[in-house]
Amino acid sequence: MSKDQRGIIDIIETMRLPYLRVSVTARCNAACKFCHNEGQIIPKNGRGENVGISEARLSLDDYTIIADTFQGTFNKAKFTGGEPTIISNLEEIIRIFAERDYETSITTNGFLLDEDKQKALRDSGLDKINVSIPSTDPEVYREMFGYTGDLEMVFGNIKTLERYFPKKAKINFMGLRGVTVPSSLEALARISEESGITISCLEPALSRTCQEPISVEVIDYLRRIFGEPEVYVVKDDFTSKRFFKYLDGGVWEVDDFRGREYRSEAFDNDICLECPKEKICVEGPYALRILVNGTAKPCLIRNDNHFPFLRVRRYG
Repeated sequence: MSKDQRGIIDIIETMRLPYLRVSVTARCNAACKFCHNEGQIIPKNGRGENVGISEARLSLDDYTIIADTFQGTFNKAKFTGGEPTIISNLEEIIRIFAERDYETSITTNGFLLDEDKQKALRDSGLDKINVSIPSTDPEVYREMFGYTGDLEMVFGNIKTLERYFPKKAKINFMGLRGVTVPSSLEALARISEESGITISCLEPALSRTCQEPISVEVIDYLRRIFGEPEVYVVKDDFTSKRFFKYLDGGVWEVDDFRGREYRSEAFDNDICLECPKEKICVEGPYALRILVNGTAKPCLIRNDNHFPFLRVRRYG
């Protein structure tokens, strides 16, 4: 293990980071307004489209080094981007981690997630899939995703997820105040009820000084439509997730990692307590990110915390 890699392990242990996020590409076939791109700064044009990207290309040997380095430190690896399904060797990358007993998952916009792709991902050892949907209204969807494709195609892909990833697929719904409309919530509730897929209600990565989380409004609206839900909590290290199961309204998940109890425990380490951005940080010690330029990044909000990890090739 190199000096740089040993230093990263020390940071992981100090911050008690729970899992690994690997950005396999900075490229995307959409231009989501709420995307943080794992903290990677990607130049965009006036329409919000990625332009002039020159990103790193990690080899399969590089991914093997990553998997070997953190084996025993992490047992979960999530593959992100950009959009991970646009790269041709995603299944090979997943297989490297699956063979080393990582629980593997991806976050995708679902455009390329047809049935053949789902089967290939499952066969490579992928455990979980999260599909991002900001709205079921076609116009809002196009505005938020910067995509003019067929929304019904994405919903068609979602319908087969339970066949290949039973109880292991979720829809990531980004609640946006002033954008989210009741019809989308009701449509997603029907999708959840019919397919058995949980809807994970997420918040934008904003300052913790922002308004009350919109997930509170979402859950209250669903309660008025579908009645009082069954509520249960699942805790994992410093995070907790609340699940709301509605009669005829599906299952909704709310991530409580921004809560006061989480902050008091998770932020209690020498790195976070001395960080100049601690007071505006909403994520804290969430995951170790490996970026497409071969660096490791232990938190999202800072741009001065990229640590050397791999030497990589580049392409334009």
